[in-house]
Amino acid sequence: MDQDVLEKIAALQQARADRAKAVAEVVRIKGDIVRSLGDLSAMDKDKLSKLAAIGQHLCW
Repeated sequence: MDQDVLEKIAALQQARADRAKAVAEVVRIKGDIVRSLGDLSAMDKDKLSKLAAIGQHLCW
């Protein structure tokens, strides 16, 4: 194969690996937010609903 084609394939594989790492990080952060919101269940409902809205905005 041509060297240029091999370099493009390698770059594509690296981009896919980077994207997979980014997706895994987003999933981890979503889990952290959900756990944090669960820990805050003792707070009053107004504050909790505001935090939930912020968390939902960050997740999606």
